[in-house]
Amino acid sequence: MRCRPSRGQAAVLFFLTSASVYIFGFILEIISSTPDNYHLAVLVEYFGEVFTFIGLLYFVNILCKRNIPLWIYVLQVLISAIIIYCILNTMETGLFYKTIGVDVSGPFPRLVLEYGIGFFLTITYIGILSVYSVGMAIWAYRKGSPLEKRRLKLFMWGIFFVWAPYPAKLVGLTGGYEIPGVGIAIASICFYMILIRYGFLDSVTLASESALDHGVDGIVVLGTDYMIQYHNK
Repeated sequence: MRCRPSRGQAAVLFFLTSASVYIFGFILEIISSTPDNYHLAVLVEYFGEVFTFIGLLYFVNILCKRNIPLWIYVLQVLISAIIIYCILNTMETGLFYKTIGVDVSGPFPRLVLEYGIGFFLTITYIGILSVYSVGMAIWAYRKGSPLEKRRLKLFMWGIFFVWAPYPAKLVGLTGGYEIPGVGIAIASICFYMILIRYGFLDSVTLASESALDHGVDGIVVLGTDYMIQYHNK
């Protein structure tokens, strides 16, 4: 008997694939030494990042057991297309970065950027998504089981580490280097623990979820406090 991948599996696969593209772009950035190469690296990086956050929201949808309207995903795709357009043409228009330069005075080449309006709008967009995701996690935490609370704590720590490199650079802890990939890497460890250590990808759990989701009968699971823990469509 063959069954379709569960929603949890699909969410994780989409998220990890997008994050891999982002990490590849970050590696390109590290080994680049000219503005044109940096531009290409940033393009790959943000292409992965915008889809990573689409995958993140889908992951939150499954983790917090709360449906997110389809129009929000459609809006994310439209905003992502605008972001990629701004980066693609930034060398001519200055929409995302006004200038891209390289400082070779240190031990490693350092990217020197003058941010444009597209960059600030992108950070605002990602910030809103992060706040929304954390809000959903807090909502789910109040009603979650002890195991679910451990997962949600790790998820919120992961969101924190995604943002940690930005204030670290502002206070001079990074020596002026752009290190967003470090935050993503630490966040990935948190999400790894959610998936593996705390059984979010447990095969028995996923098989049960798949069977329940695709069943023809309505099923509702209540906790000891009589709150709904699960229901199929």
